[in-house]
Amino acid sequence: MTAIAVTKPSAEFQFRDIRVGTSASFAHDVVEEDVTRFAELSGDWNPLHVDTTYAATTELGRPIVHGMFIGALFSRLVGMFLPGRYSLYLSQTLDFARACHVGERLEISGQVLSVHPSSATVVIQTTAVRDGVTIVRGKATVRVLR
Repeated sequence: MTAIAVTKPSAEFQFRDIRVGTSASFAHDVVEEDVTRFAELSGDWNPLHVDTTYAATTELGRPIVHGMFIGALFSRLVGMFLPGRYSLYLSQTLDFARACHVGERLEISGQVLSVHPSSATVVIQTTAVRDGVTIVRGKATVRVLR
């Protein structure tokens, strides 16, 4: 199958146009404001994320970015790139392999693994990579509404 690569946001795939192998990606530079805003929105002020002094006493050595913040980047992938607008997120698995820190660049990508016409759903492999190393991966199940 020929893969379709998506490089611009606000994709508007229709279900009939999605194939196994269709992929999309974008880069995100993690900044301190991401951590602060995510803590404000989620209410998760765990010192491992926001307290440099505490985090320095742990095996991680410095604060780490909330794992669910990376999950939110997968939401951007699904809602804006693949399948894009008019999609409904049904589920997402997340496997955290490595920590992420402020100042790192993440490559967020997705690739369609399967297409299910009876339910107009697709399963997408979601991956967050830093410097060529996968730090978070999972699978999203998404219904395409058009």
